[in-house]
Amino acid sequence: MINLKTAHEIDLMARAGSLLASVLPPLKEACEPGVKTIELDRIADRLIRAGGATPGFLGYHGFPRSICVSINDEAVQRSPTETWSASTSALSWRVSGRTSGSRSASARSARRASA
Repeated sequence: MINLKTAHEIDLMARAGSLLASVLPPLKEACEPGVKTIELDRIADRLIRAGGATPGFLGYHGFPRSICVSINDEAVQRSPTETWSASTSALSWRVSGRTSGSRSASARSARRASA
């Protein structure tokens, strides 16, 4: 069965999506060699909360952080703790936010240019 969304529900979804879209560029900008993925978590947490939402992953089945990250070819399912080092060629992250009435999620990656 398909549940059609009301105009109000679509508006709530659009607001949640816009908030997460605004979080992604600062995260990508922060992806410099040596950055700790926990710092990316702090940035996302601060921006999601400043936008009036709560981090969607935080506390979900006991998950301890606001974003999920992966380094190189790993699946995006770990808690941020490590450093994006010189040997790291790619870093991916997922963010999720909950607002009153809606939830949104998005994922992005940053790749280091080959020397």
